Amino acid sequence: MTIEILNSVIAGLSALATIGICTIAFYQLKGLRNNITLQIVSDMERELYERKKALDSASTELWRLSLNPISEELIEILKLKLSMAGEDYFNAVERLAFLILKKHLDERNWKSQYKDLIFDIVEQNENIFGITTPYTNIVALYGKWKKT
Repeated sequence: MTIEILNSVIAGLSALATIGICTIAFYQLKGLRNNITLQIVSDMERELYERKKALDSASTELWRLSLNPISEELIEILKLKLSMAGEDYFNAVERLAFLILKKHLDERNWKSQYKDLIFDIVEQNENIFGITTPYTNIVALYGKWKKT
């Protein structure tokens, strides 16, 4: 009978140890998820900054060179460069809008930081953000934030 009691005690301790290990694993995974979210946020902000910097650079270059007589071919090349930089920037903002709309990022935090940016992008580029826009998440987020 003492062997049965000993086996029961060992089984009970094993069950408790298993529950403890699972609890520790759960909290470690939860912490890992928070770290991944922080990495996503950091990457997203860096990407937005780099794309905005490229757009500003292309815009400044076109403006600076247009002050002097230059060939039409060079003007077209610079306009294309500016268009591509704008598209890259809008794509980065589109990903941000997607992550916010799908609740992968906390909307309250991002709204306070990026509401003006979303509004400026849409309102200053109405020709791009019309009915046929490929940037549907930006438009949806703009509409949602405009209501509040």
